[in-house]
Amino acid sequence: MWFKKKETTAQKHARFEALVARDWERFWRFAYRLTGNRDQAEDLLSESMVDAFGAFDSFRGDRFDSWFFKMLSTNHIDMLRKAKRRPAESLETAYSESEGRDVADTRASPEEELMNPLYSEPVQKALDALPEEFRLAVLLADVEGYDYAEIAALLQVPVGTVRSRISRGRERLRTALGGNTYHER
Repeated sequence: MWFKKKETTAQKHARFEALVARDWERFWRFAYRLTGNRDQAEDLLSESMVDAFGAFDSFRGDRFDSWFFKMLSTNHIDMLRKAKRRPAESLETAYSESEGRDVADTRASPEEELMNPLYSEPVQKALDALPEEFRLAVLLADVEGYDYAEIAALLQVPVGTVRSRISRGRERLRTALGGNTYHER
């Protein structure tokens, strides 16, 4: 009788780690572009990593990146919904100026210095201004290189909806970035 030997926790962890490491930069870039903020991107990645590892036994297939992008997208939407219900108060407003708080080091880290051209402020502001469904579709298509059918599967919407969201999102980005709003033929 043939059967598959059950994977140990250590083996599962090592396999999961290898799959995450393979596409880590893509996951980070996607999370950053979704949130527009380093801290929120780290929170999104952390929450998604915990969820993904917990659900890793249900992963079936060879497209771990697609599976994880879907998890990132879903968690991002959930985080937005939670934030609307319970707005967070900034820690800076919790302390008055007279209490003498420490001044944070605002210099960019070496990693940020290197990545800064990729995450230019005008592009990020334009992305932040997009409705969430447009931003997700545009990032998956133009940054991550997924085709329309793959995006439709990830977002669980029809391909026509994906085409529309990408087209409208790109048009809004062009307008926000001062580009042409029409194509010459």
